[in-house]
Amino acid sequence: MDYPFYHLDGVGANKHLDSLLEITELKAIQWVPGAGKERLDQWYELISYILSHQKSVQVYAEVDEVDDLVKAVGAKGLLIICDSANNEESQRLMEKYGDGS
Repeated sequence: MDYPFYHLDGVGANKHLDSLLEITELKAIQWVPGAGKERLDQWYELISYILSHQKSVQVYAEVDEVDDLVKAVGAKGLLIICDSANNEESQRLMEKYGDGS
């Protein structure tokens, strides 16, 4: 794979995070917090921690979470999936953050 990533699924899987971050070939972590823990504002520290290890992070977010997420952790290294975004919201987010800044 040119861009290997790991699907880190649920709070219980976090015990493996440090070991995963040591894998040089691993480029990204897809973070899925689990049922009842979906809101991203409780995970800024974890996302920042992953980013600080030069790994990208893929997250699922609601449109109303994106601005606060990027403000808290920065845009560089984030792949944000907003399934609920309509065309107008998607365009606004791409114009605002599409270049990673």
